[in-house]
Amino acid sequence: MEITPINPFTNQQFVLQEASDILVKEHQELQFDYQYLQQQVSELKRMIFGSKSERFISSDIGLLDLFVEQVEVSNTKSIEISYKREEKVKEKQQPVRSDLPFLFQKEMQELGY
Repeated sequence: MEITPINPFTNQQFVLQEASDILVKEHQELQFDYQYLQQQVSELKRMIFGSKSERFISSDIGLLDLFVEQVEVSNTKSIEISYKREEKVKEKQQPVRSDLPFLFQKEMQELGY
C-alpha cells in the first residue's frame, strides 16, 4: 500500500507559490521605498521652492561654514610663493573722424528766429 501525502500542492506548485510570495514581499518593499522617496522629494521641493520663510538654502560642499570651528592640520607644509607681474600700458589713440564722402552735398542753412 502506497502512502500519498495530504499536501494539495505538488512540488512545482509549491516552488511557484514560494516565488510568488517572495515577489509580493519585494513588491511591498519597493512600494514602501517609492512612497518614502516621493515624500522626500516633496519635502525637498517645499524646502527649496516654498515660501521665503520656509526656504532651504543648500550648503555647497566647496563653501566653508562661518560658524564651524577651524581644525588645525599638523601634517602640512606651507610654501610661500611670490612673483612680480609687469603690466603693459597701451597708448590710447585719439579717435579720428573721416570726412564725409564726396557723394553727399554740403549745404549751410540759416535759421532765423
